[in-house]
Amino acid sequence: MAYVYLSSVIESHTNRNQLVAAHLGATFAGDILISCSTAYFLLEKRRNSLKQTQSLIDTLVRVTWQSAIPAALWCAFALGCALCIDD
Repeated sequence: MAYVYLSSVIESHTNRNQLVAAHLGATFAGDILISCSTAYFLLEKRRNSLKQTQSLIDTLVRVTWQSAIPAALWCAFALGCALCIDD
């Protein structure tokens, strides 16, 4: 019930495009932050590991970036579109 009230208050006092842009900006920042921190911590653990483990960590870092880049690029594109559209 509180969510419905809060959403109606927010919608009545702000522009919908501003809310969409804020949401997409936060999503983009979150995607980048999660990907960078995951890659950083994996690469930090790689230094003191066995050869087989290093190969596995390299693969995990590659998969991290391969799965994060499309989502981040799409979110950046959507954010750009949301900022260009006027009410």
